[in-house]
Amino acid sequence: MSKAKRVLRMMANAMLDNLRETNERGFKYALIIRELHALGLMLEVEKLNIKAITKFSKRHEVQQLIERLRASFPEQEPT
Repeated sequence: MSKAKRVLRMMANAMLDNLRETNERGFKYALIIRELHALGLMLEVEKLNIKAITKFSKRHEVQQLIERLRASFPEQEPT
């Protein structure tokens, strides 16, 4: 293989690696948006006051949503 072809192959591989990383970062944002949308849909049907907010945050589906986000973003866990 010629030197020019090796250089082109290295450049192409570097670009593909960069695209993969960009895609993975973008996909994580899509997960957040999907979960926030699900939370928004749950909130739309609730009449909320302080007491209701406390109960809402403890609902099974809200806790599942939180767990899905934690599983998707372990590096973002609060300290």
